[in-house]
Amino acid sequence: MQKRLFLSAFFILISQFLVAQTGRFPFLFDRVAPLPVFDTSGLFLQAAWNGGATCNQFFNMDVNGDGSQDILSFEKQDSIISVYLNRNMGGQTQYEYAPQYQKFFPFVQDWVDFADYDGDGRLDLFTNNNGETKLYRNTTPAGNAYPVFTLKTAAIPVKTQFSPFPTNMYVNSSDNAEVVDVDGDGDVDVLAWEIFSPSIIWYKNLSMERYNRRDTLDFLIASNCWGRFQESFITNDLRLCLDANCFRDTLRSCPCGLRSQEEKPEKTMHAGGTLTIFDQNKDGKNDILLSDISYPNLIFIQNSTLTGLDSMGCGLDTSFPNYQVPYKGSVFPHASRLDVNEDGKMDLVVNPFDNKSKLYNSRWYYENTAASPTAPETFTLRSTNWFPASMLDLPWWSSPEFLDYDRDGDVDLLIFTQNANNKAALQLFEYRATGYHWADTNYSNIIGQTQRKYLNPTFGDLNGDSIPDLLAGNSNGTLEYYAGVLVAGKIEFILQNDTFQNIQLGYSSAPQLVDVDRDGLMDLISGDIDGHVFYYRNTGTRTMPIFQANNPDTLGGLDLNGIFPAKTVPRLADFNADGKWDLALGELGGRLMLFDNIFDSVLHRYDSVFYHSNALGGASVDEADFGDAFRMAVADWNNDSLPDLILGTNNGGILALRNRAGSLSAQQLQKTSLTQLQLYPNPATDRVEITQPQGPKSPIYLFNLTGQLIQTWDSPLGENAQLDVTGISTGLYFIQWKNKGAKLMIQQR
Repeated sequence: MQKRLFLSAFFILISQFLVAQTGRFPFLFDRVAPLPVFDTSGLFLQAAWNGGATCNQFFNMDVNGDGSQDILSFEKQDSIISVYLNRNMGGQTQYEYAPQYQKFFPFVQDWVDFADYDGDGRLDLFTNNNGETKLYRNTTPAGNAYPVFTLKTAAIPVKTQFSPFPTNMYVNSSDNAEVVDVDGDGDVDVLAWEIFSPSIIWYKNLSMERYNRRDTLDFLIASNCWGRFQESFITNDLRLCLDANCFRDTLRSCPCGLRSQEEKPEKTMHAGGTLTIFDQNKDGKNDILLSDISYPNLIFIQNSTLTGLDSMGCGLDTSFPNYQVPYKGSVFPHASRLDVNEDGKMDLVVNPFDNKSKLYNSRWYYENTAASPTAPETFTLRSTNWFPASMLDLPWWSSPEFLDYDRDGDVDLLIFTQNANNKAALQLFEYRATGYHWADTNYSNIIGQTQRKYLNPTFGDLNGDSIPDLLAGNSNGTLEYYAGVLVAGKIEFILQNDTFQNIQLGYSSAPQLVDVDRDGLMDLISGDIDGHVFYYRNTGTRTMPIFQANNPDTLGGLDLNGIFPAKTVPRLADFNADGKWDLALGELGGRLMLFDNIFDSVLHRYDSVFYHSNALGGASVDEADFGDAFRMAVADWNNDSLPDLILGTNNGGILALRNRAGSLSAQQLQKTSLTQLQLYPNPATDRVEITQPQGPKSPIYLFNLTGQLIQTWDSPLGENAQLDVTGISTGLYFIQWKNKGAKLMIQQR
């Protein structure tokens, strides 16, 4: 089958995925972007292969040391920090997805915050560590083009006023902490929700008071009721103007005309909430923007600071910003403060803080439209679907599979998702000359045919008519059988039954049709929520298959329930081209396991790790995490006779792993680098020359950072190409020729 796929080298992640110990590697994958992806309107999605996004915190940081503030995105659901480099061209701020920098950040979970705790001018990293607070110090050398973080402590110690023995700083995993100088003494403090009460605890830093320096970790619990307010025990209403112990202060009334609620105080567990601390009215006092885990609104309170103590009691806005368009994207929102448009003012990006959001348009960007950086802040809604770079924004849950649906010899991509109404939908991405184009959001009207959720597809001819059929595992553990039919030369699917052969595979079945015993008949394997990998052998015929549980019914005799937590997703293929079946297995924790020669008497298991080797930071080996319970598709999409993988994530995104099995030894791998398209001159003013190897004639494409196709040139056969770029605006572009690509700067005179 001819495949006209190409690899866009300017998208290829320099980091590599490696499964091996020593010598020649049985399994080796590069994480790449196989080819460009375009949305339903034709927009080029520069970050299409970033795995999606649902629950994010955003920050500014100069990641590559070029003096510009880039954007960091922490994806809470998958515990991943992604980097979007600032490419300011001609005064226009644009951000470029730069996954090669992801490896320079340590593993983080639940929440993160960046603050310069030691006063050296570099942002350090605070994050959760199973409830305790971990600190990584930023030790980036001067002039470095990538950040370096060094673990300072896995648990920050904290003292109380009542005991000489320290405990560890605790932040609930459902909350976030704010690292901020609360009392204005020059060192950073920490504010977080109290676990036993819906109030704010103040971890005061005594570094300046005791040592007159910022780089110590000397924390004291200064207050269990910072701001002298408390959330209601029943709703997300606030009890304002309390005393230091969060009891109602009967000796004074609330300022600004507000009234304290009469609800009696009591101890209760805090369920979850977010904090955003900033000085909204520029009066030198910390105000607060907060949310509750069960409500969709943001609440803002101004700091009235009575008698010198922080006391929230003014400017109450329970539907922030009520003077503009209040946020209503999802329950449990979180507001990130960052400068999106490089005007020196901190904007707000609001999005869900957990995975309850299953909708489009959940990231709202409010521009700070104050007159100046020192003026009181006001916010104007600019977008309800903002992200630093254009990405594939499916609502949630993606389960991909390959199929030549239009029978033109190319591999198309079909992805099961959940739509906004929590129903299964089949998204069609059709392969065309320029890449994958999102052609249909409800292909074959799957929404109208099934009541099941979380469908995992596999294709194979089950009735002998030479047309692939669809077998879909679902949340109930049964299999839905859709017969493939030709409609105007394209394969569509019609539901025949939703309990195929009464096979019950356990909840969250993830099937694959594959000829396991190589007898010419499609067999069936599947994972489930309990960590099994079932094997059903086809004892029937091509036109009437009968799937019977093998003995033993677990693939290769494996009892995976005792090895992995749950939700196994298996894919059988000969990944290392040795003529024997190997097993790729995804599991609940986000790891990818590979078993070499699955039917051998002695199994060899290889856990997934990333292998990084590039000019930015040398080489390192780290364990890979592709997000909880990802799904997989297998196909040789680059036509090199090795099966590759595409992974679907819970964020509605996709990742791609290119198979390089056995191609490099350990010594060779250390020296490997990706070949890019050679351009001269770069930057270019009127003409640019491309040095290309011998090969067939193929068009050359020029994209801008928003994904628009700007120019196409025909290249001569086997010769260097001279390209005229006069008339093209100054800026950064992506230039692509076949399986190579590069960044091109155009600077017009």
